[in-house]
Amino acid sequence: MACKNPGENARIYEAVKASSDFACELGINIPTGKDSMSMTQKYKDGVVYSPGTVIISASGEVSDCRKVVEPVLVNDESKEILFIDMSFCERALGGSAFAQTINKLGKNAPTVASSSKFKSAFDTVQKLIEQGLILAGHDISSGGLITTLLEMCFSGNKGGMKINLSGIGEKDLVKVLFSENPGIVIQCSDNEKVKKFLTESEVNFIVIGTAVPYRKVRVVNFENEVDFDIDSLRDLWFKTSYLLDRKQSGNELALQRFSNYKKFELQYDFKSFTGKAADLGIDMNRRKLSGIKAAIIREKGVNGDREMAYAMYLAGMDVKDVHMTDLISGRETLEDLNMIVFVGGFSNSDVLGSAKGWAGAFKYNEKARIALENFYKREDTLSLGVCNGCQVMVELGLVYPDHSIHPKMLHNESGKFESTFLT
Repeated sequence: MACKNPGENARIYEAVKASSDFACELGINIPTGKDSMSMTQKYKDGVVYSPGTVIISASGEVSDCRKVVEPVLVNDESKEILFIDMSFCERALGGSAFAQTINKLGKNAPTVASSSKFKSAFDTVQKLIEQGLILAGHDISSGGLITTLLEMCFSGNKGGMKINLSGIGEKDLVKVLFSENPGIVIQCSDNEKVKKFLTESEVNFIVIGTAVPYRKVRVVNFENEVDFDIDSLRDLWFKTSYLLDRKQSGNELALQRFSNYKKFELQYDFKSFTGKAADLGIDMNRRKLSGIKAAIIREKGVNGDREMAYAMYLAGMDVKDVHMTDLISGRETLEDLNMIVFVGGFSNSDVLGSAKGWAGAFKYNEKARIALENFYKREDTLSLGVCNGCQVMVELGLVYPDHSIHPKMLHNESGKFESTFLT
């Protein structure tokens, strides 16, 4: 990867080597890399260079998607909140979000002193999740420990936390709150079982507090005591999104959303829904064709295609895979299909405007363009765009940028798709 800014090639080499060594010690792999460091974006008044950072996308096997731990505090004062450090070194502020806010880099950045202990802690927490012993959890990442604690309270409108961080052993309140040393915070479903399991697995932990009925995160660290008001800080947290929303949606609608975001708590009423496939008439092992034909539309770099195909199969569709090369060459015409899905991911890599490349494959290849036009001219078709796939639909004019829905697909003499389907 060739960096544009002076000195970054050497620094990026050191960062990549450290990442590689750590991955090898953990027994995991980073399967690929790409050249994003040389990216630039030109504007009329200058050029913006890609920052010198290493970004690693992680994936892992999910053995049971029903066993999900959310970063949402459960308002039960009897359930203890634990801090598990996974760095095994002193708190450090170098490179942290806090350091950036005061325009500093810092000299010492957090690291992981023991990859074997890190791996053991991670595996142990996975076993706790498997046993249903964790009610809520959140990693320590951007913003440090205080951001983690506040975020666990932001998703609800009731309750807060009473926290004592003295057990961490760092007297500097700024360091203990804002350092981004790797670690996690968990809330136990069974206090004694969790602590016993962690102790037997030789994973160090600290009991830092419990939930409380009032809307504050009250932090004690040795002689220091600070109250953080959850609701006012949550407004401040969302303000950045509101300011961006104003540019995208206009002042009036953005203000409405910002004023009301906290008023719509998630409430579920599943009525007669059991979650069992048989109760919905779904045969998990269906082998007979239904006659309802669908296709996944893929471009280089996309993902999630197999999961989407399986979901459509369970919904009763006969699903096939269609790559853009099939449409461009004329091997596929979409004539026999009732539904198509532009799947998500990062077509043409995750560079700025990547969806334009996918859309261009339709616009500038006659066979692909005609196949898509004819598909939307029919009355018996449905389409879905997910993530990057939705961006492609916007680029093609199938979906308006505000995601408004038009009842029918139209095509004019200029070759521009003017209306939309469902995303």
